[in-house]
Formats: sequence, C-alpha cells, structure tokens
Amino acid sequence: MLIVTFIAGFSIFNETGSSQSESSETTNSTLIEQLVSQIAYSHWNYVSKKNLTGIFSQYSSYYQAVWFFFNGSNALSGLNGRHDCNPAEGVDCSYNVRSAWMSFFNDTPSFGSFSVCGYNVSQQLGQRALVSATVWLETSNKNPWSNVSTIEVPYQIVFEFVNGSWQFWKEYFGLPAEPALLFAADVSPPLTCS
Repeated sequence: MLIVTFIAGFSIFNETGSSQSESSETTNSTLIEQLVSQIAYSHWNYVSKKNLTGIFSQYSSYYQAVWFFFNGSNALSGLNGRHDCNPAEGVDCSYNVRSAWMSFFNDTPSFGSFSVCGYNVSQQLGQRALVSATVWLETSNKNPWSNVSTIEVPYQIVFEFVNGSWQFWKEYFGLPAEPALLFAADVSPPLTCS
C-alpha cells in the first residue's frame, strides 16, 4: 500500500512539473512572437514612410547586412539580388544595404499605406525567428507618369536574439520563386489583409 501511494504521488508531481514547463515554453514562445511582430510591423511602416534612419535603427551591429531584393519587373531590375558585406574586423556593412534602400526609395513614389497578408512567425533553431508575410505598399500620390503605383512584396525577415533583444539578421524583399510585383495601375490587396 505504501509503495502504491509513493508511485501515485510521484506520478502526480511529475505531471504537474511537466505542465508548468510546457506552460512556461508557450508563454515564452508567445512573447517572442509578440516582440518580433512589433518590430516587423514597425519596419514595414518605416519602409512605407521611406524612413531610412528608422530602418537602420532595427539592424543589429552584428547584422550580416544581407538584404535580398527580387522583383518580377524591369522597373527596379538594378536592385535584384543580394546587397551585403561581411561585418568581420569592424567593417561598416551598412553601405551596400543603405545605397540599395536609397535607390529603391528614389525610384518609387511615396507610399501612403501598407497592408499585410498571410502573416506568420516561426521560431527556428538557436536564437532565431522567421517572419513571413505578403506586404502591399500603395502609393499616396497617384502620379500618371510614374511606372509604379502598387507593390506586392512576399517578405521574409530572419531575426536573431543579440545582446538581449531581437534584431534583423537577414531580410528578403521578394523571394526567388515569388518576386515582388510592381503595378503601374491601382491594384488593391485582398480584403482579408490587415
């Protein structure tokens, strides 16, 4: 009888400890998703406002400075590909990425708003998280001479936990199999987007 009581008591204790651990992991996972989501949405806001200072404030000093740009149009073909450098030995890696963003901002009209579709956060091995979404950038001033009115961007941001905060490690503005699409005419995002 004593043995049965001991085993039952151990089983209850073990199950309680296990559920507390799972609850803690779920809470931690939810917190991570909230933090990276807040950063991602503020990043897209900076992009829509063409705020280069805001964009660069989100990049880690350890950032590999990798910005991949893929578009399905000749309008911004000069940006296609990878813009980066290796931050080893104190080299300032911001130049290639900064000049690419500036070219993008110079070659596109002002954006009035952005919408996000299909938003997803997944945690990866180590201290990384991946945000995926399709971001729609819509122009605020309808310029009849502009060749860009709306941009549909399959977007991915890889975050890395560095020095106590989540920061950019890599970002993809369009994907090789799903490039960003530039529309000269008004094209609206699906109604399901936020």
